[in-house]
Amino acid sequence: MRRMRTGILSILLLTSIIPGVMSQPDLTQKITLNIFNGRLEDVLQEISRQGDIELSYSSKKIDLETRVSIQVTQASIARAFEDLSRQAKLEFIIVEDHVVVKPSRRSMQTEPSGPFHFTLSGYVRDTRSNEALIGATVYVPELEKGTISNEFGFYSLTIPSGTYKFSISYIGYKTLLWDTDLIINQVIDIQLEEEPAMLKEVVIIKMDDEIDLSAIRTGNINLEPRSVERMPALMGEQDVIKSLDALPGITLQGDGSTLFFVRGGNKDQNRILIDDAPIYNPAHVLGIFSTFIPDAVKDINIYKGDIPARHGGRLSSLIDVRTKDGDMNRVIVNGSLGIATAKASVEGPLSKGNSSFFVSGRTSYFAWYMRELNPGIQRFNFTDLNAKLNIRLGTRDRLHVSGYTGKDYYSQGPNAENTSGISWGNLAGTIRWNHLYSDRLFSNTTLYGSEYDYYLLTNVEQNTYWNSRISNFSLKSDYTWYANPDITFNFGAKLSRHLFNPGNYEDGQNPNTNVPVVSPKTAREVVLYASNNHSIGNRLSLRYGLRASLWQNLGESTEYVYGEDHSPVDTLHYAAGQVYNSYFRLEPRLGLTYQFGRNSSLKASYTRTTQYEQLVTNSISPFTTLEVYLPSGPNILPQLADQFSVGYFQKIPGGNLDLSIEGFYKKMYNQIDYEEHANMLLNPHIEAELRFGEGEAYGFEILLKKYYGRLNGWIGYAYTRSFRQINGLYDGEVHPAAWDRPHDISFYVSYNIRERWIVSMNWLYMTGSAFSSPTSFYYYNGYAVPIYEKKNNDRLPDYHRLDVSTEIQLSKPSRRYQHKLVASIFNLYGRKNPLSVNFNKTLTSKDEPIVPGDLSTPPVLVPSMIYLFSVVPSLTYSFTF
Repeated sequence: MRRMRTGILSILLLTSIIPGVMSQPDLTQKITLNIFNGRLEDVLQEISRQGDIELSYSSKKIDLETRVSIQVTQASIARAFEDLSRQAKLEFIIVEDHVVVKPSRRSMQTEPSGPFHFTLSGYVRDTRSNEALIGATVYVPELEKGTISNEFGFYSLTIPSGTYKFSISYIGYKTLLWDTDLIINQVIDIQLEEEPAMLKEVVIIKMDDEIDLSAIRTGNINLEPRSVERMPALMGEQDVIKSLDALPGITLQGDGSTLFFVRGGNKDQNRILIDDAPIYNPAHVLGIFSTFIPDAVKDINIYKGDIPARHGGRLSSLIDVRTKDGDMNRVIVNGSLGIATAKASVEGPLSKGNSSFFVSGRTSYFAWYMRELNPGIQRFNFTDLNAKLNIRLGTRDRLHVSGYTGKDYYSQGPNAENTSGISWGNLAGTIRWNHLYSDRLFSNTTLYGSEYDYYLLTNVEQNTYWNSRISNFSLKSDYTWYANPDITFNFGAKLSRHLFNPGNYEDGQNPNTNVPVVSPKTAREVVLYASNNHSIGNRLSLRYGLRASLWQNLGESTEYVYGEDHSPVDTLHYAAGQVYNSYFRLEPRLGLTYQFGRNSSLKASYTRTTQYEQLVTNSISPFTTLEVYLPSGPNILPQLADQFSVGYFQKIPGGNLDLSIEGFYKKMYNQIDYEEHANMLLNPHIEAELRFGEGEAYGFEILLKKYYGRLNGWIGYAYTRSFRQINGLYDGEVHPAAWDRPHDISFYVSYNIRERWIVSMNWLYMTGSAFSSPTSFYYYNGYAVPIYEKKNNDRLPDYHRLDVSTEIQLSKPSRRYQHKLVASIFNLYGRKNPLSVNFNKTLTSKDEPIVPGDLSTPPVLVPSMIYLFSVVPSLTYSFTF
């Protein structure tokens, strides 16, 4: 039989009925044709009649009058397609239950120079819900080649013709295996079944068995939301953000805080996305809870280094959160009641198999017992709402529409007519269109917007408040070209508009106040990027890419020119839409992986990142405080960072263990600090309070995890140092950053005692935060005045705590109504982890310090600390039907 050259039409033939794969036309059926110089349309109709298969084609794209000759006797339909493709330059692609006939996109040759190459593509989904599975592995063991489904569940794999065994796997699901003869391109949507409850992996980190060693990046961790739900949590409120402190290289500021630091970077250097839209402040109740409802989350991807070229905007990390699409087959209701919040969600099909919806909400109800502690509290609550539509527009198009809103409100006063307080909220929305240009070219076009508002309410009844705001509106388009198993090329572009209100005062009854006005800011951002994942042989793979960004400051705005002493020397006014300042930055990305075998690999990467949005606050509080965002502009250079990482990864199959060891070095430029006693509120010259310098961080991380069996979990250790040097401050000396916490240990374990009974434990240890303490004091007019010699010369006591929980399933797995109880104890042994240390001089009769101190008493400095939580028990009831 004559063959065609590499790259010509591919034919994929399934030789067995495969559970989990949608019904396909049987191309193994035998037909007989003896046609000489016949019309192409007549031949196609005869094949359709004899084989009882549906053929789809357009007379506008195919010349049906083309003359062809074909003679086959009791040959397969696939063989007939191969003969026709050679003569008429056609391409036959199986799409679900029919065969699409279209012109071939490749040049036809009569003599082969090598094996044919064929493409298998489609989506990997959950059998029950039809939810897309992100990161599923499609693997060919004979070739040691494979691919991973993207964030929308799409996969594409092009390999030479031949007979192969395919393996499709996903953590927590049954592995699907089948044998195939490749002789046609084919689109196959694959459905995987969940493992029985006792066999499910419950560790927080996903790891697959096949090509993960070559696919994972340095500093990249994927979290399982259902595993986060099993971790012990404060007040029983499972928390996506706070679960991060159990991972090496990520530290939270302390109890009651969602502020976190990654590999020695500052708290504002972390990008958090929900369905591609940024969330600027993921905190509720000043940071005690985070904004993400675990029931609404499908996937969490964390990048501590080696950030993909399509992402940028922050120096240290990316937290990429994807929400659920909604069950396409049945309506499901979930809910829970805890001691602090109530949650409910509903999902189901709009059109079965074609569209779905998901809605999830949460509200708090602890204000009533907070009033027992402070009767002046008038209102104290937060709410969250997630919603999503998932619509299948055809075989090549899908539409996703999602939104999120979250709000906090706190007010207090002597009565309901004279109250003050604080309020903040996030709003985000996304419209995403997925389109398949071909079985190898996938695109995702996204329109999104987000906004964060912070209000300091001076008088609620008179509508007077201080407000800061940041918002953006963006359009981007991302493309992935699956050239072959060795080359996956990504490219795209983004256009954004950013708006900043750096904090202004509003008086609802007297708008003509003489309060200083801080000029609002506007910026435009244009991004182009391209990257390539390139495998060289079976052992070496490279990732290289480039991200180019243009940042432009736009009017209407007022800018100030400052002298060497930071005092204003000129004022400049710019008209609306006028471009008055620009920055252009190139961000190269490079990664390398060398596999020693199936079970071990060595990785290295270099990443440059740029940050144009700056969080300006000189508060060291772990809580959400007066937050002001400023754009890079004439007086603020963009922050830059260069990070080098190297890691060794080892799978230990006998014990279902994974070991990873990573080291990193990060150099940061244009880092921001503040003049002593800086005025950050209602200051038009806020930029004059800023000082700039460099930062440096380095360290290593070790993580050993067990992810199968009744007993599973992990133990991690990180050693991280972070230093800064700021021009014009602290004599220009290098000093530890406030978030410099060298040692970080995490230990998590979960054990299935019985089929419906699980116990979990989480222990954390961190070196105390650095802070500045007085080294001596002198007396002035009878007062003790502290002397500070160095920045961050002391440390808080080390942080550690033990959390435990137990989960009891109250119903049998076979029943429709599922419900369970989760009991947990946060900080089991009552460790008093300090948030801060004060130095005061007033003691009670029991020699206990009074906070704050009374400066009129004798000059004796007494350190005292403030802590937030001791032992906190909780009980949560959850249900599903």
